[in-house]
Amino acid sequence: MSIWGVYFSGRRTPVVVSATGRTEAISKARKSKRRGGEAVSSARTLKGLDARNARAGKWVRTGPNGEKPGKSNLRGYGPKPK
Repeated sequence: MSIWGVYFSGRRTPVVVSATGRTEAISKARKSKRRGGEAVSSARTLKGLDARNARAGKWVRTGPNGEKPGKSNLRGYGPKPK
């Protein structure tokens, strides 16, 4: 079994499950999901630092396409408020 991150639409962080395949991971994630979109935007095996964080019970912060944390936090409305 490998560790999967299932990303739902409208959510930045994945639902982390351990499964043998993609369809099993999606069905387990749907059962344990609390809120967020219904459509699955991405499902991928977690590797490296993401897998280590998931095993330790920490947040997996990379996006559905593997982008860095904070990539979607860019405001685009000028300088940060003070």
